[in-house]
Amino acid sequence: MASLGVYPVFDIEFKISLTGKIATHNRAAIDAMVKIAEMETFEPSIDGNVEEWNPMDAKGWVRRLMTGKGFGIGLNGKRYQGDPGNDYVAGLALKTGTHCSSTAAVVFPNGDAMIFDTVVNVSRHFGGDSVNVSALEFELMSDGKPTYLESGGVVMTIMKLEQVGGAPGTADSTAIRITLDKDVSGLLASHITLSADTGAATKGALTGANKVWTIAISAVSQGTVGVKISGLSGYIFPASETMVNVYSD
Repeated sequence: MASLGVYPVFDIEFKISLTGKIATHNRAAIDAMVKIAEMETFEPSIDGNVEEWNPMDAKGWVRRLMTGKGFGIGLNGKRYQGDPGNDYVAGLALKTGTHCSSTAAVVFPNGDAMIFDTVVNVSRHFGGDSVNVSALEFELMSDGKPTYLESGGVVMTIMKLEQVGGAPGTADSTAIRITLDKDVSGLLASHITLSADTGAATKGALTGANKVWTIAISAVSQGTVGVKISGLSGYIFPASETMVNVYSD
């Protein structure tokens, strides 16, 4: 496992398959999964199965051997109707058997990832005080041996995102300029995902080179938009979206 260094917890990304168990545990499988929105805390735990015995020649000292492993990741957050990952997990609350079996992944800030088959054990999918946001609490329980995938690529940082051509309430933004910390080659528009937040935009053509790239946008709704770059071989971009303000008239 490569060193992760120091990083904030929010840079860890949790993803889950919407189609149950996935036979092949690789990067493509992780890319096809969805995030689980509105999670606030997570608690990993590892269970070990230790067998003990007392041979005569040990003179009363117990011998032990680790004979099995399992782990669980408890996630607590808010119920968010309309988010595919959140809806999928909440929908398993009253189900049993293989309906609760799926494949999940944890993506770390340096690009490493762990993908594993899991049983999704939902303990709470609604409820709280009258002034609370309804909760979603569940555990991803390992089902077999996980697969750990090291990044093996150049770690990239998005230094700056800025809208181009727009002004609040008067003119639509026409593009988003992306400034990276290192030169990159082979970047395509297909590697860039725009997601709606308080605002929205539709991506168009990508231009640029080295550290500075510009993605054209249209159908702009004023507010913040998430930008994520992924799937470019040899490079590791932030797992979480980076937000940028876009404007419309």
